[in-house]
Amino acid sequence: GDEKHRCEYSKSNQFMYYLNRNKDKPPPGWKKPTKMIRISYEEWLNKANITDESKLAPDQPHYYYRLIGCGETDPRGDCDDASSEFLFDELTFFQPRPS
Repeated sequence: GDEKHRCEYSKSNQFMYYLNRNKDKPPPGWKKPTKMIRISYEEWLNKANITDESKLAPDQPHYYYRLIGCGETDPRGDCDDASSEFLFDELTFFQPRPS
């Protein structure tokens, strides 16, 4: 559908994980290596199905589609605003169960 989900964008094929522990003052000249965007599954699928080799090079844009079941955002355990709760309905093996 048209519902937009998280997608991580990189200008290259590099998806580095980073954490700026000092959120107020990043190192001079530091830029996040990736950017979080929101796109529909159809938009992502069109990008993922590109077969033109010139557009698949390591220095070309890459997109990492992210479906998040539930991410805690506060001590109450509320789900992240961008969570995809339908995952538990569609893929029941992800459904949390008591151990």
